[in-house]
Amino acid sequence: MVKTSLSLAKLFLDQRDHLFHWCAVFLGIGVGCYFLLPWDLVWFEIFVLGICAVVICLLIGKMTVLAQMAAILMVMVIVGICSAGVRTNWVAAPVLGWPYYGNVRGVVTKIDRSASDALRLTIKDVVVDRISQPRTPKRVRIALYGEIPEGVLIGKDVSLVAFLMPPQGPAEPEGFDFQRYIWFMGIGAVGYTKKPVTVLNKASSWRHMFWAQRQEQFSTFIRAHLPDLTGGLAAALMAGDRSYLDQTLVEDLRRSNLAHLLAISGLHMGLLCSVVFTAVRFLLVFLRPSQGLVDGKKLAAIFALAFGATYLLITGASVSTQRSFIMVSVMLAAVLVDRRVMSLRMVSLAAMVILLVRPESLVGPGFQMSFAATLALVVTFKRFNSWFPHKFTWAKGPAALFVSSFVAGLATAPISAAHFNQISQLGLFANLLSVPMMSLLVAPCALLAVVLAPLGLEAIGFVGVDYGLRWIVFVAQYVSSLDYAARLVPMPPWYFVPLFSLGMLIILLWQGWGKSFGMLAVIVSFVAWIATERPDILIEARGELVGVMTEEGRSLSKEKGAGFVADIWMENDAQVSTRTEAFANWQSEDILHFWSKKDEGRVISCESQQIIVSKIDVAVRGDCLHYDLRRAPYGSIAIWTDDAGRIERIKTAKTASYHRIWTR
Repeated sequence: MVKTSLSLAKLFLDQRDHLFHWCAVFLGIGVGCYFLLPWDLVWFEIFVLGICAVVICLLIGKMTVLAQMAAILMVMVIVGICSAGVRTNWVAAPVLGWPYYGNVRGVVTKIDRSASDALRLTIKDVVVDRISQPRTPKRVRIALYGEIPEGVLIGKDVSLVAFLMPPQGPAEPEGFDFQRYIWFMGIGAVGYTKKPVTVLNKASSWRHMFWAQRQEQFSTFIRAHLPDLTGGLAAALMAGDRSYLDQTLVEDLRRSNLAHLLAISGLHMGLLCSVVFTAVRFLLVFLRPSQGLVDGKKLAAIFALAFGATYLLITGASVSTQRSFIMVSVMLAAVLVDRRVMSLRMVSLAAMVILLVRPESLVGPGFQMSFAATLALVVTFKRFNSWFPHKFTWAKGPAALFVSSFVAGLATAPISAAHFNQISQLGLFANLLSVPMMSLLVAPCALLAVVLAPLGLEAIGFVGVDYGLRWIVFVAQYVSSLDYAARLVPMPPWYFVPLFSLGMLIILLWQGWGKSFGMLAVIVSFVAWIATERPDILIEARGELVGVMTEEGRSLSKEKGAGFVADIWMENDAQVSTRTEAFANWQSEDILHFWSKKDEGRVISCESQQIIVSKIDVAVRGDCLHYDLRRAPYGSIAIWTDDAGRIERIKTAKTASYHRIWTR
């Protein structure tokens, strides 16, 4: 027994050299724990937790080495919980409590497109009729029908008549929580308008909208120098403006696993800063400054950091771009203090900075995929040089390209499949053909175009951008046209990504025989995914739609309405049938769905095995299960039944997500 205890103690002591990495992991565990809590932390509770962390830190000096390690990791968990609590309360803003139709006035802060290709305006400083200012959302997002009206630009004061509603919860229990996502964006209502948008004045709000207006002008500048085929794509890549993207192209990029090129993320920020860094270093070599007066490497890092900060602001400073800038800043800071740029310590530091500044990033696919790829690449390339004998050093370049694409794709594929219900089976092939073109032609030429713009010679750079993007479009269209390019997969259980990620972290970071526990966690996560059963019955939160699983796939109770929810359900089912086909399969006699006003006031007699779902006012007589979605705030509902059709289990979105501040 004593021998076993000493062996375990030695095993944990062997992790001391990697304690910094585990600090980042446990900080993430703390953030994750906060989002799993069934209640919100108020400022007083956060303060008490902070005091507890300080007390533990003061007592560390009196502990044994093992106790010190445990105490440090405990402190990191507490810090993670506190950072998420502070961020949640810091961004708190009014949320619309009921549907509203009427006048909406405010300042346009963003113009983009929704997943359904509808143009959207994000408006701040909102003023609406019949709602007091303290209860009015600070920001709203409104979808438009048609193209952007003339004169509607970022920074303009606009007025429109719109239908607004509170942000909706998950399309099904344990699904993507749109309410939580939009809470951290400060948006308190979403909606649409079919009416004209009126510009109230010609003056722009320069003081608040300077960088947003620069983004709009930069996007216009890019599209003016490129044809339609590549102009919208270039505006998305260079300026973060996705308003002019062809949605068919977006789908092609997704099927070919090239959609990561659209998000201004680590790839774009890294390419920009590396090109600037390299260019400045070459320039300094040619200028040959006096020895000792200028440290070329550090000066290049400062220029690259300045360009990265400018790029962050001019592209809208989205969450993914902020995350990328933080990662690149940490790497460039390593150059300034004479540290290794790409090391596990730098990756861990970048993760901790992001989790402290934007803790909500942890639950998003961007953070998970970018750090999965980065960590896997750093671990792989630590051993890369040892794979090649001296006489085969010429093969390192091509091999590095293949290995980086393969490793990054392998590390991110499970997470991508879990979030987007799709596996790109030719993603490695498409990335091998496209990423080098992005690195070697598009990024340098884009920077060249910007540098030459003051001289009126930007067309020289845009030629390379155009040819490079034409190649990427060709690859995306060709790969996506193949029947076997992508395969749909059903939605995994909510704990798949945390369990899989923890298992992979143990495999990559743990020292000693404990790596086997990481492999076990990865295997268990996939077994749980495979064994997961999709709900037999799904009910939309407002009673707009009901879906029942059949042998032909999920059948739907309505042919139109709640289209977004219907698409989510069928994606989560890995179902390829259309909405019309799903409606044609609807033959359920045990589920009655009342949604039309012509049924208002009806008296319904039902049997014990039936389920009544009503969006309207109907009277139900009988011993059946009745969901009146007008009165009961269940959120979306999932029901599992046995072979005889008897209900085995019911889960609602409200019980799955608890009653958090963003669900009220």
